[in-house]
Amino acid sequence: MRIKILLALAWFPFIVLGQTNTQNPTVEEVNNLKQTIQATRSLTNELDVRVERMEERLKTVSKSLDEQLSVNQHLQEQLQTNLQTQAQNERAVNLALDEFSKKFEEQNKTVEGVKASLDAQLKQQLIYYTLALVVFVLVLLIAVRISTTKALKQQQKSWNEFNEYIIKRKQ
Repeated sequence: MRIKILLALAWFPFIVLGQTNTQNPTVEEVNNLKQTIQATRSLTNELDVRVERMEERLKTVSKSLDEQLSVNQHLQEQLQTNLQTQAQNERAVNLALDEFSKKFEEQNKTVEGVKASLDAQLKQQLIYYTLALVVFVLVLLIAVRISTTKALKQQQKSWNEFNEYIIKRKQ
């Protein structure tokens, strides 16, 4: 038992010194852990603030995006309505142009018909005027010939009478 006590006393300083040495690193570790916990809490608080700001930004961006989507949808609806109106107007203009084209063609046909009719009337009138001129010239020639023949007969008669008068006087 003495040996046991001696061994225990021999080990006693090592145990005491070992505990003192082990207590200091433990306190340092606890202090380090406290500092790490405080740094972690500080970082966590900072990250929480950042997360809140990011969430606010996200809400703002989301709201802005929703508003922009709403505006875009409204603009798209207006564009669709405008395109439909433009298509209807284009159809109406095409129909009006088709009708105008038909009426224009009908007017051209009518004008061509009137022109052909007037050309025919003009040709007829020219033929009538030409015939009238020819008849007038013929009548004039006949009248001149008759007048000339009559004048010649009258002249001949007067000449014969003059010759008879001269001959009677000479006799």
